[in-house]
Amino acid sequence: MRLKPIDVENFKGYRKTKLQKFIIDFIDSGIAVAEVVWVEGDYKSYGSVQSSLTTSIKKMNKTGIQVKAIDRRVYLINKALYEREVELLKNGEKKKEKSSDSPEEKAQETAGVDIKTE
Repeated sequence: MRLKPIDVENFKGYRKTKLQKFIIDFIDSGIAVAEVVWVEGDYKSYGSVQSSLTTSIKKMNKTGIQVKAIDRRVYLINKALYEREVELLKNGEKKKEKSSDSPEEKAQETAGVDIKTE
């Protein structure tokens, strides 16, 4: 048995899944907590969304990202950013959000990336 080197440019065997790209976009966005907006056509239930995201995060070995399902909503949490923001809130350094924003506008701000599965 021997190893044969292959150029990375010519290697077509590895590709990132849509969920992995979604998770990377979440990490790069700098958002501490984001709600995952999904439609019935994408997944059967919020539990399957949570399970799929959790599996992808484990495969990527991203220990700083958590997936939580609360009241049939799924959230991605960047633990390091979340803990830093909680600490800022305790110290009173974080400004409060505008109360005039509608829930739809807040969801659009935190959504970041739309995933459509085929």
